[in-house]
Amino acid sequence: LCPICLDPLYAGHCDRRYDCWMPCCGNYICPPCNVSAGDQNFYECPLCRQHFLRFSDAYVEKRKQMHAKTKPHIQMMIGREYFDGKRGGICESNDKKAISYIKMAAEGGHAEAQAFLGELYATNQRGIFEKSPKDSFYWRELAASNGHIIAHMELAKMYFWGKACEVNTQLYHRAVTFAAHHQVLRAQILMAKAYSYLNTDIEGIPKSYERAKYWIGKVVHSTELEISREGCFGAYAKYAETLLALGTQNTNGVIYVGGYSSVSVPEILYWFRKAAHHNVITPIQVKLVEKCHVIGSRYCHCCRMSSVAYEIKSKGEMQKCKRCNWARYCSRECQLRHWRGGHKNDCKAIY
Repeated sequence: LCPICLDPLYAGHCDRRYDCWMPCCGNYICPPCNVSAGDQNFYECPLCRQHFLRFSDAYVEKRKQMHAKTKPHIQMMIGREYFDGKRGGICESNDKKAISYIKMAAEGGHAEAQAFLGELYATNQRGIFEKSPKDSFYWRELAASNGHIIAHMELAKMYFWGKACEVNTQLYHRAVTFAAHHQVLRAQILMAKAYSYLNTDIEGIPKSYERAKYWIGKVVHSTELEISREGCFGAYAKYAETLLALGTQNTNGVIYVGGYSSVSVPEILYWFRKAAHHNVITPIQVKLVEKCHVIGSRYCHCCRMSSVAYEIKSKGEMQKCKRCNWARYCSRECQLRHWRGGHKNDCKAIY
């Protein structure tokens, strides 16, 4: 926690980094609490109230060495510098020194260091350690107990597949739930699948498209940058499928187009098109899009006049809603009535 405002500092969340390190006293604070006192070259530490000019490299290095004896987060910082080859201006990594500092930090209770060791034991990166699922599980479990969010995700996979532990779907669901509540997109997708697609594999979880919509909706309404970084573009199509299943669960899968349907087909088509834009739509989902378009072209969406009868009467095709390109109407009056009757809430522009 930030020692000033008590907000959480970095504990392994994929979207955050260590905030502001104060070399004078060796503590971290969050950015809002890093208050400047004057111009950009002059600061006052909000913890120890020491006044200083911009830190020199020699001063920062001296303070690191002093704090590294007692502070695990400084040990982790130095260990990562050795590991990444950014220590003291040297561009070569030193794995031996890196692991010694990281292990000291992990034994001191530093969650990120524990998760980092768990990753090294799981992947055999650089050949530092032999692959050991048992050691990986041990360090990830410690990191998860200290609130490391990504460690919860990796631990969930081990619980699900039974690596170095017995298969435990309840602990898997608990770990994924923790990560999902901390805005990890992959965890939120797994939560949606648990309530819709994988519900038979996890005991005690009821099938609920409403809950699936809630979790997958949090993913698709995240920023494009977050979705791109996590590689979660497939969530667009899953969200459309969930909306379709939610709207047709009481009609045995029938898509009703006449006026007041619970299925917002324009919104469903919007998310399917967005998935197609990112090339993550499957052939089955393409068929669903085609089915929606075929059904939408059969009737006037207000008075239910069939398109065949309209063509015989008017010798032409029905008019489309120019915004969603799905709803069809036999007349201007039907379009206005349908718009006021609820289509204005369902209509969504083409992606």
